[in-house]
Amino acid sequence: MDLIFSICNGIFLLIFALFDVLNKRIIPNYITIPYVLFSFLTLFFRDDPLPYALGFAEFCLILGIIWVYSRISKTNLLNAIGGADLKVFLGLSISSGVTIFNSTLIISSFLGIVFALTLKKRKITFLPFLFLGYLLVIIFLFLGKMVLTYP
Repeated sequence: MDLIFSICNGIFLLIFALFDVLNKRIIPNYITIPYVLFSFLTLFFRDDPLPYALGFAEFCLILGIIWVYSRISKTNLLNAIGGADLKVFLGLSISSGVTIFNSTLIISSFLGIVFALTLKKRKITFLPFLFLGYLLVIIFLFLGKMVLTYP
């Protein structure tokens, strides 16, 4: 079941990344909301929903920290992050769990920073990097399981 959910996540993220790159405009809610609903529905099919609930709690904590920092520093960091990005982060945190979400966020942030610094851009579309980060994490996880279970 985890493989099916991982493939579905990858398909959703690929659609979001392609839409973000090709259209260069705001991703409409009719595309992102089904992903968030799908993510919540996956909780009912998990053997142990705790890691996925922790992923949601971590998303809320990160969002809360950004909001508090924005209030203290009198800047609005939430406007720097796109609305679709937040919905995709929410869906990914729930449907992939805390470990995959953390790994994906770190790798995709690193890829996005390297890309932005290389091209000297101040603003980038982040969803393609989120897709690449997720793809790398899933590949390494499944390859790692195959290597560890090889006789």
